[in-house]
Amino acid sequence: RLRGLRVDAERLGLAIPAIVRASATQPPCAAGGASATTDPGGPIIPGTPRANDVTASPGAFRTILIDAPCSGLGTLSRRPDIKLRRAPADLNALAVLQGRILDAALSVLPTGGRLAYITCTLNPAENEAQVERLLSTAGSASAAALAVEVQHTTPADTPAREFFYGVVLRKG
Repeated sequence: RLRGLRVDAERLGLAIPAIVRASATQPPCAAGGASATTDPGGPIIPGTPRANDVTASPGAFRTILIDAPCSGLGTLSRRPDIKLRRAPADLNALAVLQGRILDAALSVLPTGGRLAYITCTLNPAENEAQVERLLSTAGSASAAALAVEVQHTTPADTPAREFFYGVVLRKG
């Protein structure tokens, strides 16, 4: 997907964004560094820096896109095997992981920055509950306020029979 991002940007005549492959729970600009998910001998994606090679400072990324690991329940029409591979404990573990990813991303997002969060499920614990948790903790003495710019849930009667949830938050 990262290779495709660079190719699509070039094809569309857009500036190529900073592309780094790192642990989503330890972003490359977080205090204390990040853990790279590349081979020790070099980056997996040619021309893409390893997370520990990134010299950007905290707040360098004004927009962060999280295509979150999720239960995938919105794709059951295309991938019915998911119901055989998912258990209730999996959903809870995914929600915890998603929360860690969101918290880490917000920790490096500067004031005025945007965070786009997307899942391919309609499970409220993976979607609305994540946003509600962030909004309830934002604005406290230790956290910047957050605002929902746009939120979308695929309608239940969509002809494609595939569903996703997406939200764009602005850190205020």
